Amino acid sequence: MILAFASGTAVQAQLSLTNVSPSALIDFSNTMPTTVGTTPSTAFLATGFSPNPGVAGRLNSNAWAWNVPGAPLSNSWSDGNLAFGCTQTGNDFGRGAVAVAQTTGGIYSYVGAPHNAANPALMLQPGGSDCTPGALTLRIQNNGTSMINQLAVSYNIYVRNDQNRSQSFNFSYSTDNVNFTPVGAMDYATPTTLDVAGWVVVPGTPSRATTISSIAIAPTSFIYIRWATDDISGSGARDEIGLDDINLVAYYPGVCTPPTINATLNSFTSVLSNQMDVNFTRGNGTGGLLIVASPAVLSSNPISGIVYATNTNYGAGAAIGNGFVVYNSNAVANFAAGSTTITGLTAGVTYNINLFEYDVTGPCYTLTGTLGTQITALTSLANVADLFRSRVNGDWPNANTWQYSNDGGTTWNNADIAPGSASAGILIQAAHTVDIASPVTIDQTTVAGTLTLSNNGIINLLNNVSSDDIIIQSTGVFKVQATTTNYSTAFVPAASATINVATAGKIIIGNGGSTSGYSPLGYTSGFVIWNDASILEWNTTDPFVTSGVTYFPDAALGVVPIFRLSRSPSLQPGAGAATGWNGLFEVNAPVTLKLPGTKTFRNGIIGTAD
Repeated sequence: MILAFASGTAVQAQLSLTNVSPSALIDFSNTMPTTVGTTPSTAFLATGFSPNPGVAGRLNSNAWAWNVPGAPLSNSWSDGNLAFGCTQTGNDFGRGAVAVAQTTGGIYSYVGAPHNAANPALMLQPGGSDCTPGALTLRIQNNGTSMINQLAVSYNIYVRNDQNRSQSFNFSYSTDNVNFTPVGAMDYATPTTLDVAGWVVVPGTPSRATTISSIAIAPTSFIYIRWATDDISGSGARDEIGLDDINLVAYYPGVCTPPTINATLNSFTSVLSNQMDVNFTRGNGTGGLLIVASPAVLSSNPISGIVYATNTNYGAGAAIGNGFVVYNSNAVANFAAGSTTITGLTAGVTYNINLFEYDVTGPCYTLTGTLGTQITALTSLANVADLFRSRVNGDWPNANTWQYSNDGGTTWNNADIAPGSASAGILIQAAHTVDIASPVTIDQTTVAGTLTLSNNGIINLLNNVSSDDIIIQSTGVFKVQATTTNYSTAFVPAASATINVATAGKIIIGNGGSTSGYSPLGYTSGFVIWNDASILEWNTTDPFVTSGVTYFPDAALGVVPIFRLSRSPSLQPGAGAATGWNGLFEVNAPVTLKLPGTKTFRNGIIGTAD
């Protein structure tokens, strides 16, 4: 299950916070806000969901929705999903008010002690096809006159641990309703072994509380908060879980005091056709923000209270007016000298570099920045069609990462541009790691070292020649470690593009945390060539797809790739449709494959997990 508050376009009757009324309590009583319940307000009696309801006991579907996270075609309940503004009033969506234990899956109003009919709790009874997993989303809008930069959230969890099965109840948040940030300290799991304690509150006053900081929810925008539940361990029926007393407090930053001495721009060095080094000296604040605009001067300054995302590749960081943030850091001490490399520039173009000092509290930016102007070089020594190879660890767009050869690989020189899809060949050498943290377009790339795909990175993989487009050698690793972007947006292969993974070569999905949506690298026929003993390592808490797919679909008999599980998925994989592995299934972390779909392991199961 997932409960969330939202960020998106304006809608009617969603929960609203303002500068004057920055807090709200959702306790499902007859005094809860009408924007989440009925008009006039009535206690939640589990009589369903509809837009702006006048029927007593309902919740307002303009504020609430049910679905399955990451799987829009799946149903959160056996009776379907609930979209914002739609109506679901029967069966799973309206099981009514109860005061005793239940066995039928659905959404209930719990009115037994310590609750009552005027002040109940929202109760879930998961089942085999009910809310395992599922998602409850609540939209909350900033209707104030300034932005929200922190949101305090607390709530009480209730549980009836009457079954020998453990269920998760985990918290996360998002500013786009797509990419969610988990807060591990808020996680809860019902005990695997049943007890006779009855309906009890999870310890804590309240059960869980956190403050979401470093956010910037502009007026009329939304934020999403989510609770997720699924089977963890055990067997049989599921425990009942209750949610109550959701308390929200938004923080609207007031007038702040900026630094009194701004940072200064000292010089521009290593000015190439597509990058330059910016050298600066910090002021008396706690950090510096560098914004680049071209060709016109910066059209608007940063707004205090907003933490801006940064990327050294021009155009990939947060937009401020007509400029983009390329540096945002407090790593350089007060009055000390620092430097950063800006990439992704265009030859012979004028760039306006603006540096703002800030106090990290807020943050609070100086009202005016320091301005410098630099024109990039008109030409480069290297040609994008040359051969390229890595010379050090570094970022893909940074020319300093590369060497080039224009004589077929006999002579190598330090590059002054980065390679791309038009290059004759690209090699990441065995000792090097090259990171992609901004959009790149590549082809004919051989990975003997490590190629990483990080947050904000996008790989556009072309197929300009008949050979494989990425070759991962026996020492090579392609590691997807992005946590804020998923496969559909971060990996964009041409229809005929191919990846060839040699024996002992690896594709690693995840860096131990959440990395969503990359299963197609394992099961898309004709895309990845998996050689004998090549490895697909699942190192993310996101579940891999297990519904009507076959991993290593093109692996012939005698060719045995390895699917290596290194992290336990947060939601148990499984479906009613069959799943197969044409290779070894190596289990090095605990996992349960649920639901009745057949699971076929052509070459068996090995591993170190208990």
